Amino acid sequence: MRRLVACLAVALFAAALAAPGAAAATTPAYAFSLLSSTASLGAGEMNNLTLTFNNTGADTLQGVVLAVSPSPYVSLVNSDGVFYMGDVDSGQNASAALTLYVSSSAPSPTYLTVQVTYNGVSQQRTLNFFVYQTAWSGSSAVAVRVLPSTLTIGEVNNLTVQIQNQAPYPINTVSVSFSFPASPTLTWLGPQTVAVPVLGAGQNETVLTQVYEPPGGPSSASLQVSASYYDPLGVARQDTGYIGFLCRGLVHFSTSNVATAPASPAVGQIFSISITLTDTGTSPAYSVTAVSAPTDQFGLFSSSSVFIGDMQAGTPTPVTIAYYVKNGTAAGQYAVPVQLTYMNNLRQNTSVTIYLPVSVSPPPAQAPGGNASSSPAADAILRTGLLAVVLSVVFLLLGYGIGRRRRRPEG
Repeated sequence: MRRLVACLAVALFAAALAAPGAAAATTPAYAFSLLSSTASLGAGEMNNLTLTFNNTGADTLQGVVLAVSPSPYVSLVNSDGVFYMGDVDSGQNASAALTLYVSSSAPSPTYLTVQVTYNGVSQQRTLNFFVYQTAWSGSSAVAVRVLPSTLTIGEVNNLTVQIQNQAPYPINTVSVSFSFPASPTLTWLGPQTVAVPVLGAGQNETVLTQVYEPPGGPSSASLQVSASYYDPLGVARQDTGYIGFLCRGLVHFSTSNVATAPASPAVGQIFSISITLTDTGTSPAYSVTAVSAPTDQFGLFSSSSVFIGDMQAGTPTPVTIAYYVKNGTAAGQYAVPVQLTYMNNLRQNTSVTIYLPVSVSPPPAQAPGGNASSSPAADAILRTGLLAVVLSVVFLLLGYGIGRRRRRPEG
């Protein structure tokens, strides 16, 4: 029995010694995010984008390196794809700018693979991108280009359509039709079919039209283009292709219920501004942050940024920011700037500035013979101090008198 107890004790002691070693061998978990400045790439074009590495953990990440590997349809321009970011402190970020060429035959979506190395640790992330076409050129002589390539949701969008004859010979009875079979929420407001009697070699025909996408529509759309014509031998030719659009949500911030507490702060006083912020646009705003900065009249009492989060369209959100009135600020009406930063539905970073009204009251009037810098609190402290001094003197005199009376000789 004693031998069994001894064996158990040795086993428990060994486990206690092994536990700290096992914990020390565990690789610490680091938190970071990797974001792209755009979620879309244009086919057959040069695309500029920025990769942002955010350290969202509590520790400094040392020797951060990003190694970018594109898909077979994407090429890095003037870069080997390796970016040395250095040390990134907690809550900080580092950015790398790169240029990509996307093949006109690239499928959608396409991707970038990013190998992230820091603190001797390596992790892999994949970023996906929507690929859109701004032009279509089939096997026929007709090429069609539509600009712009980005539509605004909830608005009527003006488009310029260019029809070009790419052949070295003229073509006759050209007919190009447009439709959105894969995106039924979009409405083509111009003529569904454009007819051109003759297009000479290399000649263009330009048509102005409009497209409408209602609120709540998708973030991408595909326009079907069907072209037909007769070549110089009278042979009928036809082809069908697609042109892609990005659909950007409309974000518009409005403020209501603006309240300052106190209503008219004075010099040196802390106050807060509370507002109700509402996205009155057609699309949500993501990762909304209110950023304030000190002005000549007001300093910040709270954090310089307030993270609001995602805001759905039409949903009111309360926001409160605290300031103080700087010395030397004259009484009057002021407007405090607040910058709202957010991402739209295409993950594009955007910012807008709103102005919040503040009424500064004049300093309190000085009483005759009084001190303008005094306050009720200061007066109370002064009165308390004087009372303590008086009581101390009285008790000192009483003590002195009692002491003399006790030392008087008996008669």
